[in-house]
Amino acid sequence: MDYVFATTQRMLGYIPEHEIWQMTPRYWRNLIKGARHRRLDTLEDGLFTANAMARMNNGANVKPQKRYIEEQRELIDKDKEQVKYEKWVDKHRRKHIRKKQVAEMDEWLKTVNKNR
Repeated sequence: MDYVFATTQRMLGYIPEHEIWQMTPRYWRNLIKGARHRRLDTLEDGLFTANAMARMNNGANVKPQKRYIEEQRELIDKDKEQVKYEKWVDKHRRKHIRKKQVAEMDEWLKTVNKNR
């Protein structure tokens, strides 16, 4: 239960102990998810400001910050293994689609060359 109290205090601020005891696990999880989204929104606002400053000053790359925020958003509802597996599936799906496109293009070029 210490984890719940510590996480609640860190993410949401002080909430009286009797109110925490009255929360359902689903309600508590939704509060924590909302707090994580708020934190990432704050980081994103800073990123937009940094992006604007970088454009004004001709340079400074903000892609690492953007990637970090995107990764953290994915991890709110999933664990690292799920995210890794979904990226693997997506990569192989795109490979399969590309292979099919190349085969169809070769087939089309053969028909075009035959008609000449």
